[in-house]
Amino acid sequence: MKLAICGLGHIGGSLAEALNGHVELAVFDRDPISRSAAAAAGLRVVDSEAELVRFDVVIYAVPTGAVLSSVKALLDNRRATGVEAPLVVVDLASVKSGVVIPISELVRSDASVSYLSLHPMAGREGSGFGSRDPHVLDDAIWAEVDTSTQYGSDLVIAVLALLSRQLRACFLPLSVELHDQSVAQVSHLPHLIALALVRQLHQSDHLPVVELLAAGSFKGATRVAATDPDRILDLCWPNRVALKAALADLSALLMEVEGNLSEEEEVSLYRWIRSSQLAGQKRDDPNPTSIIWRGDVSEVKGYLDQIRNSGRRIIETSNEGGYVVLHTI
Repeated sequence: MKLAICGLGHIGGSLAEALNGHVELAVFDRDPISRSAAAAAGLRVVDSEAELVRFDVVIYAVPTGAVLSSVKALLDNRRATGVEAPLVVVDLASVKSGVVIPISELVRSDASVSYLSLHPMAGREGSGFGSRDPHVLDDAIWAEVDTSTQYGSDLVIAVLALLSRQLRACFLPLSVELHDQSVAQVSHLPHLIALALVRQLHQSDHLPVVELLAAGSFKGATRVAATDPDRILDLCWPNRVALKAALADLSALLMEVEGNLSEEEEVSLYRWIRSSQLAGQKRDDPNPTSIIWRGDVSEVKGYLDQIRNSGRRIIETSNEGGYVVLHTI
């Protein structure tokens, strides 16, 4: 399997370093400085986006707004050069509306092309190839968004097996709508909250004092405010409909707090605090080495064989809500 990663930002660069040496890999970025840095880091670099047509799998870790045009260029190049070999296109966009349906329509007319839409729920506030970390994706949950295209090809199985084997990825099948609503709450809204807290601090009449007093609580809550502004915009603007709904829900909760602070007794505020803590108590985390697959066990036989061949042992296979769940060690 020949795999290419297009886009060498924080996620693309991290993924490239994590997979380097475990698959025949090459990388590309439109920025020549990023390409030079990747080459200096020991990655094989292609100098032109047109060269991606030679690969079996192309993973796009580019900004959300660039995914569709990048995939279209790849497919147009395949047709122009007469390439008919099997291909898996993978997007890692953080927002799926506006991406999944158009790309699904592009690939549906070509039976040799499969399409996976994945989103690793990992990363940190850095950006660019210089912020890469080959371990940042370890044990992450990967949203696997329904593209309504073929999933059973050997190449698709090989891609998921590679990510499972090297990164201990856990795949969670989601619809486009559920994905975007969920990440608005747990990823995109926290970035805006962090920025709002920073702005509130800097509007203080006692800025030198409050800056000195800002400690763990404030620093932890505002860590992601240091994320590159273009990256935050790429998260939030394409998902603005779901984000507005999440913001409205949060505003209602903050209004409850304001009401509690206006009362004569502390009991209402205590109840709000305690109920929020109880609501936030996590269930046991899913096994980080679980693999979740849509469909029947019979449809993933090749995948099961590849997992076994990778040296991992399947300790349980179960059907849950229409999904096959494989717990492995």
